[in-house]
Amino acid sequence: MTEPKLTDFTQPTPQLVEWTRDLVPGSALDIGTGNGRNALFLAREGWAVTANDTDQALLTELAKSFKSQNLTGNFIEGNISNLDLHESYDLVVCLMVLHFLDALQIIAAVDRLKAVTKPGGCCIISAFTDANPTGTRPYLFAHNGLRDAFATWNILHYEEHLGSWVLPPGKTDPIQYMTARVLAEKPAV
Repeated sequence: MTEPKLTDFTQPTPQLVEWTRDLVPGSALDIGTGNGRNALFLAREGWAVTANDTDQALLTELAKSFKSQNLTGNFIEGNISNLDLHESYDLVVCLMVLHFLDALQIIAAVDRLKAVTKPGGCCIISAFTDANPTGTRPYLFAHNGLRDAFATWNILHYEEHLGSWVLPPGKTDPIQYMTARVLAEKPAV
């Protein structure tokens, strides 16, 4: 048996690359940016990026990466559950972040992401589903739960499937998690 190919966390998320291919660049918000691989990709594609994370050290490093590549961006420290957002965005990206919240926080977080998306703009969100082992993360979306959260929006893509191989912290064997992903367009006013 061949070794599974692990997710390359230095490259942008493949679904983000694919799903933004036909979108006209505008303003983008990347929630839980981590090392900024998706924020950097969007900025290189012409998006005006605001990157958010709870880790200021990661944001500082990301700002240096932006500067070294002659890119501009905004960097906001905070947790999505209490982040003070005053602007609206053409694209809101929140990949593999929401399942770290508890059930009460996640509903409010999804509502906040939807609220800061401009009419005609899009959200790209992914999170683990409840098809994963108990204890995988604090909150897991039920089957079609992420789709249902965008029931009044135009769902451009939706999928639930085994995601890429990852090596969880402290583990020696790679695993695949069941993941839900949505690309949804907010109805124009």
